[in-house]
Amino acid sequence: MSLPSCSTCPHCPGCSRVFSAHGLKVHIGRMHKHAQRSGAVPQISPVVSVHASSSTQESPAHPPARNPLDRLAACKAGIPVLRHIPKGARNQAAGKLCDIIDSCVSTNGVDEWSALLSFAYSALRVPAKELPGNMTAKVRTNIMVNDCFDSKLGVSRRLGSRSFKKSIETKVFEGDLRGAVRLLMSDDSFAGGDADTLASMKHKHPDPSRPLSFPPDPDPSFTALSVTVEDVVWALSSFYTGSAAGLDGIRPGHLKELTSMSAGENGRRLVGSLTRLANFMLSGQMNPCVCPFLYGASLFALKKKDGGIRPIAVGSVFRRLTAKLACRAVKEEMSRYLQPHQLGFGTRLGCEAAIHATRAFVTDPESEDSIVLKLDIRNAFNTLERDVLLSEVLSDITNSKY
Repeated sequence: MSLPSCSTCPHCPGCSRVFSAHGLKVHIGRMHKHAQRSGAVPQISPVVSVHASSSTQESPAHPPARNPLDRLAACKAGIPVLRHIPKGARNQAAGKLCDIIDSCVSTNGVDEWSALLSFAYSALRVPAKELPGNMTAKVRTNIMVNDCFDSKLGVSRRLGSRSFKKSIETKVFEGDLRGAVRLLMSDDSFAGGDADTLASMKHKHPDPSRPLSFPPDPDPSFTALSVTVEDVVWALSSFYTGSAAGLDGIRPGHLKELTSMSAGENGRRLVGSLTRLANFMLSGQMNPCVCPFLYGASLFALKKKDGGIRPIAVGSVFRRLTAKLACRAVKEEMSRYLQPHQLGFGTRLGCEAAIHATRAFVTDPESEDSIVLKLDIRNAFNTLERDVLLSEVLSDITNSKY
């Protein structure tokens, strides 16, 4: 039997992605520079292809390790997270989060990223009632636990659906008056978690209509956008009060509290760690095994008046933070590129401007022989071809100063 031509990365436990010999060398050079510096040479796991004509199959001596990130969905569904962090625990929580983020940036390993994306489910989970002490003491104890499934955390049971009145009171208490009014005036409700809802969600997120051809990976010599601490402070402040958490359970409000004056010295450290994290993500060196979880989203379905559903996707706060920084850097340039056909990005009060321009056209006596045609394309954004969009970004944005 010939030697296998493909291997998995020895520094990405639980990742099923395979590489050629050259591809593995490039991957380790980009994603795991720390391993090269330390001189560690872990065992490479070969991937053996089994053809349909083979009468026997060889099983590996050791089954592949399960990706620890796979449990995030179970955490999201079953572990309640505090909406606010007690002031007495913020300094400790900020310090722990600093250490985890710095470890992710330096090692880029799956275990380190798993610790970051599950941080809320161990450190910030709603403490079990049977644990001794007040709320602050319980949270400080939880922060010292590294595994969200550790028995020391006790059993935190997710509460059932809150009453409509309680939900509005919570919004008002948090200062999210806009959210309270939207909730009060809305007729939307959550769709049931049944087979029909799942089928509708899949229909709303169709497979590509053709094989996609993505642009090549960034050249290692390219100069990535670099952000500063001041940029990160602005991005954190721009999140709306009451913004929800993604798959990792961390709300923007959590980061605001952990970087506030009440978090002490570790709060200032955390701003620096978040800046390094954002620059690392902007550099394009993310571990590919982590991308589906960090760049994915927690998906919800709301019932529409016409009987259909409206999918709501909530991404990771770290991805949203970095996206804000990237969009801000190209805002002026892209607004000139998109106008006047698209006013949804980079144009202040763009929707109002479009409405007034249309009204002026309709009421103009010289337009009495013209008509206005309004098109509503069904499921428009979910049917965009991503490779075309990324190719446009590559050709138009990367040729700028970034």
